[in-house]
Amino acid sequence: MAPIQRPDPVTGELRNVTLVTPPVSSGDRMVQPLTDYWRSAFKASDNDFSGKRQKLAPDGDGEASSAAAATVPPPAVPTDSHDEGAHDQKSDDATPTPTQQNPIDELMEQELIAELETQIISEEGRSVRNGNGSRNGSDADDNGDDTARDDNAAGLLSFDEMAQAKTIVACEIVTFKQKFIQKHALDCSSVNTFKGVCHMLQKTKPLCFILENVDSLESSANASNDDDKEPSKSNLEMIMAWLNELGYGVAVEKLRSDDFGLPQRRSRLYFFGLRRDSGVLAEPADDILSKVGERLLLLRKNAANPECFLHSEDDNMLDEELERLETRARSASASDKGDGMEPASAKDGVQWPLAQPAHLQRSPWFKFLTPREQEAVCFVELWNERRKRDGESQMAFVDLSQSLNRMVHSTYDSKVVPTILPQMRLWITQHKRWLLGSEMLAMQGIDVNEMDCIELSQPQMANLAGNA
Repeated sequence: MAPIQRPDPVTGELRNVTLVTPPVSSGDRMVQPLTDYWRSAFKASDNDFSGKRQKLAPDGDGEASSAAAATVPPPAVPTDSHDEGAHDQKSDDATPTPTQQNPIDELMEQELIAELETQIISEEGRSVRNGNGSRNGSDADDNGDDTARDDNAAGLLSFDEMAQAKTIVACEIVTFKQKFIQKHALDCSSVNTFKGVCHMLQKTKPLCFILENVDSLESSANASNDDDKEPSKSNLEMIMAWLNELGYGVAVEKLRSDDFGLPQRRSRLYFFGLRRDSGVLAEPADDILSKVGERLLLLRKNAANPECFLHSEDDNMLDEELERLETRARSASASDKGDGMEPASAKDGVQWPLAQPAHLQRSPWFKFLTPREQEAVCFVELWNERRKRDGESQMAFVDLSQSLNRMVHSTYDSKVVPTILPQMRLWITQHKRWLLGSEMLAMQGIDVNEMDCIELSQPQMANLAGNA
């Protein structure tokens, strides 16, 4: 494919760029996946795309091969706490390791991506109209031409075009900053993503839509508007008000993954919207939406056993991941090892007489854990022995990305895994290894065999599952 001119993502200067993959055809309009353009742009400018991406999202692997020795009583056995928000907080006393210099500002990256995406789509829309006269290769009627022109001018893709695109960027309603959003409403930069969703709904006017977000939106902002001293609304109430202003009736349902067959403790809010003025509904939109909860009850089924989603011990994916870890361990420098958190024994300035069990030393996966993670696994083994002696259910899946007193876990009796989140490392006590990214996707209801994941590593798939 011949080079085309595109603005440099960093400098903004126009230059020739050869696209990595052929664009997706949609009628007579070409849609180029945005990630492919960014990949080619970075390669052309610096020939090191992976290095730039590491600045934006530091690798969370944190593999190392040393073990911590462990004379004071060990930490108390953690309770069965399932607070999803705890995962986002590292230990208060943790000392982060400097991993990057001159990082690219996250907001700047988002603004560049949004601006570049609009420019690319708008340019493609103009070139098609100039070359062919209309989007469909024929004269558009008077009623539909204005709508098509407005959509192209706004840089929007039709639903048919989005369905044919290879790369779809997830568009979630970002977490709202409670008090700040009360003062700035829709002008706040932290809600730009949701503003984009509302803009798409306003321009395309679909008959129905489904949005999903975390259940913490239900909580109240617990803040007052400094200007009028009125009680603040919850994030959920604000979202509902915005969607209603667009002419949609909306029903909200709180659903759990383990109520629909997936062995994961994941609670999310789903927004089901119907356009009130569509003129094609047999019943009023609000009457239809009132039955959503009843219909969802018909779809419920017991969660499958997590073991059904794990690779067998002779699966090639396990061998390939171990080979990748071996290669990485040989080439990694000392600064690449560790996860920025000290072992509990080092942090407290003491050493516990904690010997590594022989069955852990035989595990090919255990040696790739960081010293802190290895120490945590040893404590989990001790806790499980005590639970077994006391007749309690033992830990099955343990999140090693947290400090000892904050580790989220699930038990064998619960037959579910904790909520899968980005940068999570779930240790499977029975199999003496951690959950692979492909297994995490499966527990999200996504079959890797039906996806084009050839170029994705297991850590990348794990992050994809955590963000799904």
